[in-house]
Amino acid sequence: MIFYVRSLKNNYIWILSKKENCIIVDPGESFNVLNFIKKKKLILNAILLTHYHQDHVFGVKDIILLYPNIPIYGPIETKKSGTNTYVFNNDIINIMNVNILVLHTPGHTKGHVSYFVKPYFFCGDTLFSGGCGYTKYENLLDMFNSLKLISQLQNNTAIFCSHEYTKSNIEFFCSILKKNKTLKKYLKFIENKKRTIPTILKKEKTINIFLCTYKREIKKNIFPKLNVSTFDLFRYLRIKKNNK
Repeated sequence: MIFYVRSLKNNYIWILSKKENCIIVDPGESFNVLNFIKKKKLILNAILLTHYHQDHVFGVKDIILLYPNIPIYGPIETKKSGTNTYVFNNDIINIMNVNILVLHTPGHTKGHVSYFVKPYFFCGDTLFSGGCGYTKYENLLDMFNSLKLISQLQNNTAIFCSHEYTKSNIEFFCSILKKNKTLKKYLKFIENKKRTIPTILKKEKTINIFLCTYKREIKKNIFPKLNVSTFDLFRYLRIKKNNK
């Protein structure tokens, strides 16, 4: 089973459980997570970190006060966040007799990783519903390639990202394709929803502008007279979103 704890303003902390055992993904805080584990009478087996930003790791320091020997998996960039077991691209780690595939998905940060427990994909701040993570100019190609990798997963892959940004992401897409009825209909559907995650990859290929940069409709709308590459279009859109 997969549970969640809402954290900070719009974060999700994911908790994977198998019988009485559990794994925490990206604990940005500890109080609510520890209370949830106690309430459900779960036994913590491990922590998975996707990257080093504080809203994903801040809770580790208090969690390990109660669980000092817990394995904490993460990329090298999370060294100062408590990680004691580094993970690399295509590693397979086994926790609770569950195989977890590690995929290097840089862009938001250089070392960012995602965890794939088929069909569940925990992608931190790489992919969001309707969008992708903030990307510095020098990391744009990394993010482009990470999203390309994710788009090659099976369509039924469930996307468990770390933030509830869907409404603003769809609004951005609508500002690019002002006449798209599908987007307008979806925006209306989620307008008052407090939770839109997890999402499904197949849906994201329709509503996520950063997974749709190959579509002629978008290229024609932005660069009607120029034959731009898919990456050039992605770069333009991500920089435009960064500046909103």
